[in-house]
Order: sequence, then structure tokens, then C-alpha cells
Amino acid sequence: MNIAANIVAWIVALGLVPLALRFAYKEKLGKSVLMGVLAAVLCLSALPSFQGFIKTDVIGRTIGFLEAYGKKLDEFQKTTEKMRGELNEHQTRIDKHQTELNEQ
Repeated sequence: MNIAANIVAWIVALGLVPLALRFAYKEKLGKSVLMGVLAAVLCLSALPSFQGFIKTDVIGRTIGFLEAYGKKLDEFQKTTEKMRGELNEHQTRIDKHQTELNEQ
């Protein structure tokens, strides 16, 4: 982020803190926590070290997770395709035996 974006993020984050406190005073805790979390995320996103952390660690872990999930999905699809073939084979055997029984 450039400097102007960092300044805007800090201003918005600091503006959300009184809003969170106002919601807490009115006993709307859900909205209060949401505003507090948004303020914290905006403060963190304005820090260059946190931006580097997001770019390297979080994105890398997410990509790794998605690749592992894709492999599991491929294995699942192969297994279901194999099961479908076996079921078709069993169904043809059953049909064959049924026609043999009908002939007898």
C-alpha cells in the first residue's frame, strides 16, 4: 500500500473505535465486536510487516490448502467412477442371471 492508503486505513480504523464503543454502550455487543475487529484489521493492514506476512505466509498456506483439497477431490472422483463401473458390472451380471432364470 502506498502512504495515502495507509493514512486512510488508520483514519477509518480510529473512526471505528468510537463507533464500537457506542455500540457496546447501547448493549449491541455483536455490532460492537464487529466494529472492533474491523478496526483491528484496518490497523494491521496499514503496517508494512503485516502486509508482507499476508503476501507470503497466508497466501502460501491458502494455495497449499487448495492444492491438497484439489488432490482429495480428484481421488474422490476416481473412486466414485470406479464404484460406478463396478455397479454397472454387477447390474449386467444380475440382468444376465435374471434372463437365465427366466429361460429355465
